[in-house]
Order: sequence, then structure tokens, then C-alpha cells
Amino acid sequence: DNAMVRAIAVDILGKIHPENLKEYQLSRYIKDLKDQNVSTRANAAIALGSIRDERAVEPLISALGDVDSSVRQNATNALIMVGEPAIGPLIPLLKSQNPSIQLNAAIALREIGFKLGDSSKLNLTKDVVIAAFVDTASPIHSIAEQILKQIGTYAVSSLTTLLSDEDDTTRAMAAAMLAEIQPKKANYYQTMRYMN
Repeated sequence: DNAMVRAIAVDILGKIHPENLKEYQLSRYIKDLKDQNVSTRANAAIALGSIRDERAVEPLISALGDVDSSVRQNATNALIMVGEPAIGPLIPLLKSQNPSIQLNAAIALREIGFKLGDSSKLNLTKDVVIAAFVDTASPIHSIAEQILKQIGTYAVSSLTTLLSDEDDTTRAMAAAMLAEIQPKKANYYQTMRYMN
């Protein structure tokens, strides 16, 4: 059971049953993601991204923890290519104890948001993203800031509650982000920051 045998089998089966080629490829590349060979795993991640099937999301999420950086990078790019179906499964990874997984998940979410152009799709991420945004020591702090800008008005309510936080830095960061999201209310947010 190796990558070459799987490739030949998919090629032959695809010629016999061309209507099932995508299924054969999907199965092959998911298995290839677990291969011992780094190049096979890295190429499988790329191939799964080009197939753009939501069934590839979980195996690609697992590949974010691969020991090889090229596999992790290709899995991140593949998740971006899959797009919206990857959002939900990526959210818990923003809290991962593994900084590499956390960073790649944040990058994927940011890029999916840019690709979709619909900030409501990232709304599910707002609580985790806000927590990373106010934690300046977080490895995803700056990416969280970018995602919050994408989420935009959907994050206003949650950010507004931070204006009464006991920590002045948290209040200042929330006020600054709110001012970016709603520039016409910038003075209001700065005033609210000091009133609490």
C-alpha cells in the first residue's frame, strides 16, 4: 500500500469509471497525506486543495500538525482553496497549544475571509479572534486584528463590551478597533473607553 500503487490504481479506475474519478482521487490523496514520504504528503495536500471538496477538510486539518513545514504550508493553502467549509473546523485550532497549528489556522481563516468577500461568514470566529486580538502575546495577535477588520460590524457588540474591561490596554485596543470598523463613531468609542 504505497503512493505509486495508489496512483496507478486511481489512473486505471478513472479510465474504467471516469464518472467516479474525483472519488478515487479524493480517496487516494487522503491516504497519501499519511504517507511516510514528505513529498507525497506535501503533493497530496496540494491535490486535495485543487479538488476543493469539503470531505478533504478534516484530513487537511490533521496535516496542519505534520512534522514537515512544507506539508503544513500546503495544507494551509489547500484549506484556503476549499474555502467556506473549512471555517468551522478551523476555529477551535485558534486555541491550539501548538503555535504552528494556531498560526496556520489563523492564516487560513484570514485568507478564506478575503476570498469570500463576505464578512458574515467569519462571524463564527469573532469570540476566539477577539480573545487573540486582546492578548498581545498571542502568536496570532496581528492576524486576529486583520480578521476582526474583515468581520467588521459583526464584531461591534463584542468589542463594545471590552470598553468596560478593567485593563486599560484592552479598552484602548477595543476602542481603536471599533474606530477602524466605524470611523464616524471614533470619538464616541474613545469617550466610552475613559468612562469605564
